[in-house]
Amino acid sequence: TEYNAIIEKLGEGESVEQLALETGALSANEIHEIRLDKEFRLPLGEVLLRKGYLDKHLLDQWLDAFAKQDQNQDALTGLLGRSSFFRALSAEDLATRIPEFKYKFYSAGERIYGQGDESDGLYFIESGLVAMRVRAGQSQREINRYRSLECFGIEGLLNGTVRTENAYATMDTV
Repeated sequence: TEYNAIIEKLGEGESVEQLALETGALSANEIHEIRLDKEFRLPLGEVLLRKGYLDKHLLDQWLDAFAKQDQNQDALTGLLGRSSFFRALSAEDLATRIPEFKYKFYSAGERIYGQGDESDGLYFIESGLVAMRVRAGQSQREINRYRSLECFGIEGLLNGTVRTENAYATMDTV
């Protein structure tokens, strides 16, 4: 029952940290230690909000401007070159793929795509964390997590089928 309540709250957009505190699963000190672990990265916008350097409205303006910016081919090529998935491509092949990329921002808890949606593309995470969930009876179970510089969503493209899983941004994700 507790697990289902937690999954429901995550689906509604409540942060993992807040749920961990509310349920007593983690203390504030444990969460702080997790933040210091290099495996867990916070997007810069979240850090600036928490430190009080900017408010949500200003961050949203920045993100809107970010979403409308032109692709910086050199920066994106460098970023993709650090990914194990794209590293195998030659510089020429990678350069031909760059115009196909679109920057998108997903807030923590936001659904990226759902089970049954068309397989519209491959997703590459610049920064953030994405959880994959599948329906299991009346609840959803997490089957995988993807972090910065990782790709997800390829299965539906390769199979030519609709999505069989739900993808959620666990934290603010680009």
